[in-house]
Amino acid sequence: MTFDNAPASAQETLLGASFAKVTIAITDADPKGAAIVQSALASLGCKRILSARDGPELLSILAKEQVDLLIIDWTSTSTNGIDVVRDIRQDPSSRSREVPVLVLSARVEREAIEAARDAGVNEYLIKPFSTASLLASIHVIAFTPRSFVVSKGYVGPDRRLKSSFTELLPKTTGASEREQPGTGTPSPSEERRLELVPISLHERIEEVAACIRSVMAISGDIESLRTRLVDVAKVIETEASGQGLGKMSEVASLLRGFCETQFVPTNGAMLVLLERYMLTLRSLLEGGMAADTGPLGDSLLKDLRERIKQVTKADRKGGSGG
Repeated sequence: MTFDNAPASAQETLLGASFAKVTIAITDADPKGAAIVQSALASLGCKRILSARDGPELLSILAKEQVDLLIIDWTSTSTNGIDVVRDIRQDPSSRSREVPVLVLSARVEREAIEAARDAGVNEYLIKPFSTASLLASIHVIAFTPRSFVVSKGYVGPDRRLKSSFTELLPKTTGASEREQPGTGTPSPSEERRLELVPISLHERIEEVAACIRSVMAISGDIESLRTRLVDVAKVIETEASGQGLGKMSEVASLLRGFCETQFVPTNGAMLVLLERYMLTLRSLLEGGMAADTGPLGDSLLKDLRERIKQVTKADRKGGSGG
């Protein structure tokens, strides 16, 4: 059995580069499904997206291209996406053997989730999903990399470390304390998490999203929308802080300052950054207290600050050049 001491090269690429420099290959037999994923990735800033309709086409792409992340729909091939993952992981000659894999699936039963984990999948995202959820899953892969394991019975990321599977699969002990996935009944831990994120924050963040959509569509009085964004961000900042959601409060504070002093609605990069504020807030909201206080929250905030720095630098350069 082999445990790499360092993250896989593909994970290092995700860690060290913006989405604009990352190559992502997606596999989905449904053109509409593929378009949804492509649109979500594009909104995150990904410029190079390769698309395959099935497993053989994906393998053909991987034989020619070096990719940083694979996003595979479970039902995207004539067999299934998990078989494709297994084929990639079990091939010692494949240069994509260690590339992180995110599987999209509507299947929530324990057997399906375990099959994905045991095939060597890094993260498992249940459909339907939001762009914020997709961003969160990619951040987990990039900022909490797991050693790559090669053994007689398993090839893939270390299954012993925390991942989406830790949350999706019932505990082996004390299972009675938690509902099985797919029952439609929140587990006690999920109920506690929902209690920590009050409904008012859900409403406020959706109000932010509505304002941003109007700004990007140039629908309505831009200055009034800017003022409204500042006001709502201030409320989120206060309410999140009162609930112990420090990172959400910090993001709201950054959004408020951005709208007050920097935002120019005709600047395309600033519009993209404005949307990233909203996605970060949604990701923290969906992750609850665990995301806000854990490595996911750290990575989301780090990425947002890097985006802010890039946009600010470009704005100053453009201003000095004019």
